[in-house]
Amino acid sequence: MIQKSTLVALTQLFALTFATALIGCNPQEAEVAAQIDQRNREIERNIAANDAIKLVDEYYAADVAVLVPPGHEFVSGRNNIIEFWRQDLETAITVQLQTTRIELQGDLAVEVGTYLFQVDTPNGPQPQPGKYSVTFRKQNDGKWKAVIDMWAP
Repeated sequence: MIQKSTLVALTQLFALTFATALIGCNPQEAEVAAQIDQRNREIERNIAANDAIKLVDEYYAADVAVLVPPGHEFVSGRNNIIEFWRQDLETAITVQLQTTRIELQGDLAVEVGTYLFQVDTPNGPQPQPGKYSVTFRKQNDGKWKAVIDMWAP
């Protein structure tokens, strides 16, 4: 049986290796990409757990974050973002996020990628693919959190 600490170390090694391959060999960029990949895994877990509060608190710099969802007005402010996700999670089953590019400039990083939502419908689970762009800002504690999150089908 694999110990939890070994599994965590292997996951971190995989994320760092993936990040290095994705954006090149710059160690700083690889570290940022690994943190963003970790944020993506957290958002996937929180959506699967239907936990809007944890999703917002872990992923977003909620006091300044803005969501730009398709077909909706801008959503800003922690409580409004939580309410948006609560409503969206009523039908969401899972999401898979796949980073395709990360650009780093100082304390800002932009991630571009694709997603695949599985949503519950009267006809059963249905896939909803799309693309996204997220701007992250490095926080005082060193974590990278989303400040602008936009996506489209």
